[in-house]
Amino acid sequence: MTSLHSIQRGDTLGKLAQKFQTSVQALAKANNLKDPNLIIAGKSLRIPDGFDDRPFRVGSASTGASAGTSKAKTADSTTERSTGSGGPKPGKGWGGSEGMADAAKKIAKEMGIPVTSQKRDAQKTKQVNSNKGSDHYTGNKKAFAVDFGASGKQGDKLAKAIAKKYGIPESSIGTYKKHTVEVDGKKYALQLLWKVKGHFDHVHLGIRRLD
Repeated sequence: MTSLHSIQRGDTLGKLAQKFQTSVQALAKANNLKDPNLIIAGKSLRIPDGFDDRPFRVGSASTGASAGTSKAKTADSTTERSTGSGGPKPGKGWGGSEGMADAAKKIAKEMGIPVTSQKRDAQKTKQVNSNKGSDHYTGNKKAFAVDFGASGKQGDKLAKAIAKKYGIPESSIGTYKKHTVEVDGKKYALQLLWKVKGHFDHVHLGIRRLD
């Protein structure tokens, strides 16, 4: 998913990559730029969504009733709240975003749902037809992603439980919206995908450190 940015004087791909939580390489690729150092004020620049764009597939996609309830993509939006006590906590690597995923992993473990994918190196990223802007990619040092192998009602239950734990409105599950969660003074953008294209056989939680 992409959005457009009108290039202003003083903009550079490096500054814009930091602003939109993506990479110079991802911006250059999205805009077919031969020279990443040359951008022109007044032109529009495509900003790739740094979250899960081509998810790692695990098994066959569900059909029938689940397909009829899939949600369409919507524009990105951001909400902000504090998780308070008992909520997700930053820690480990990837700017603390890895630790933020632990709460979701605990919920999945209690439900008997396995983790099917987390970080991927460059070779694996290429194999699954993803790109280096993905939160799964190991080169993104302040991002972490985790996929849980679930489908049908089990996936519904897991997605709702994770949304509740992280303060994400149920109506936003699978809409590609990003939500800002502040924990211990640190801000993280979250994305929860389920029952949207490419996410009928797993629930995806993407987390990015914003500061």
